[in-house]
Amino acid sequence: TDQGKHLNRSLKMVQKAVEAEPDNIAYLDSLGWAYYRLGQFDLAVEELETAAGSDENPDGVILDHLGDAYLKSGDKAKALAIYGQLQALKGAQHQIRAGALRGAVVTRGVEGIPLMVKALQDDDYILTAAAARAAEIAAADHSRPPSALLQPAHQPGTHDAARARDQGDRFRHRRVSSC
Repeated sequence: TDQGKHLNRSLKMVQKAVEAEPDNIAYLDSLGWAYYRLGQFDLAVEELETAAGSDENPDGVILDHLGDAYLKSGDKAKALAIYGQLQALKGAQHQIRAGALRGAVVTRGVEGIPLMVKALQDDDYILTAAAARAAEIAAADHSRPPSALLQPAHQPGTHDAARARDQGDRFRHRRVSSC
């Protein structure tokens, strides 16, 4: 479902999987994400809340999906709470940290600018690149799903981590040279 191909077929398959194993968190997350990708945000929230609530320590990816679904369904307060929870996760994968920053910035709109500025000044190149990407996308295109805001534009032969590091270096260099 992440590639956006055959969403209706994927939905039917995941629904069958959930029928067979209704307590399987991965299946519930996949079902919620399929609903999200189909624009059925209320159903997405329902399934993703179930997936997140089924575990004492929910997976960061599930929380990121839930935050995105809350945002699209219009519940900014819950989206911000989820993104805050993601930002507090210690040792989270860089995609989760970047997603939490992106979500917090996009949800806050103009009030998210201080978060972007702070991330642009951070030594963590992932967050620097995430802030730059969030600013770029938010300024240009509000129609993309929040989880896609920080997906790098794939360039053949370019490693994502190296590109993110280079992007962060460019912004740090620009900041230093403009002082």
